[in-house]
Amino acid sequence: MENTPIIAKESIKGLIFPKDAINNPAQRQELASLAERAMVLGNTEHGKVSIIFHSAQGKHKVETTIWAANEQDITLKGGVIIPLTAIESINL
Repeated sequence: MENTPIIAKESIKGLIFPKDAINNPAQRQELASLAERAMVLGNTEHGKVSIIFHSAQGKHKVETTIWAANEQDITLKGGVIIPLTAIESINL
C-alpha cells in the first residue's frame, strides 16, 4: 500500500506544478473523463474524490470535491486549480 502524504486543499495554491509529470495522451484523456464524472458527482451529491498528483515539492493526495473540469485542469472548492498534467489518479 502506498503512503502518499495527504495535503489540505488550501495548501495546494502554494505549490508549483511540473509541466509534464503525466505526459501520456491516453492517460490524460482517461483522467479528463474521470474528472468530468467526479465533477458531476461533486456538483450533484457533493461527493468527495481522492486525487493523487505531483508538484515540484513531491507527490500528494487530496480528498475533496471537484467543482469544475476541462481538458487542461480541474478546479476544487475554493478556486484551487490543479493541471491535469500533474494528476496521477482520480479515485471516485
